[in-house]
Amino acid sequence: PDSYDGAFVSVDVGIINTFGGGVNIWNTSGFFVHDTANEKERYDASSHLRSLSSGAYYQRRTDTSVTVDGTTYKVDTDGKCTTSDAAADQFPGSATAGSVGRWAVDSYGFTSYADRYMGYEDDTKAVQVWGWTSYGGVGAYKLAEHRAYVDVATGVLLREHQVEQAMSYPTTVEVVLGAPEDVYTSFETIEGQSPMSGVTFFKVPDECA
Repeated sequence: PDSYDGAFVSVDVGIINTFGGGVNIWNTSGFFVHDTANEKERYDASSHLRSLSSGAYYQRRTDTSVTVDGTTYKVDTDGKCTTSDAAADQFPGSATAGSVGRWAVDSYGFTSYADRYMGYEDDTKAVQVWGWTSYGGVGAYKLAEHRAYVDVATGVLLREHQVEQAMSYPTTVEVVLGAPEDVYTSFETIEGQSPMSGVTFFKVPDECA
């Protein structure tokens, strides 16, 4: 599926991570700016964790990730900056990325495979479903799955779903993206971003400068 080049969208992520005797519930809200043509990207997220068990606790955090000029800069809730080379498949020209890993702010390890076309969501044929399912073990039990729902008319990613450790204590992730802002007609184009414009989507974070 084609990507929406120049996406500026809201992102809401829900993660339910079960374990023996308890559950971790993550709620994350943020904004995602993606410029495929120029290989630039930004994701700002605010997250809240409720850990419900015999040692219940609450946690909140903020995270920022900016990719520009081949480098990804990440700033965690403590203001610590880490850098890495931008992934070769980070700008595939596709709305699908093989997993929900790009939306998660915790250290969960998400299985990732190439998403394949699986058909339409329903008879309206308005939404395509892409994804994969992983099986293993005696009896070929389902281990994990990923689904990405893409608007046929625009190529916009609408939502994602993933399950890990389906045979034991599963981790379930639901991602919902808002409608993209029309940055090409309502606002200055993303490609035209510069410090002089007063809009700095892709400015290297101060913590990393």
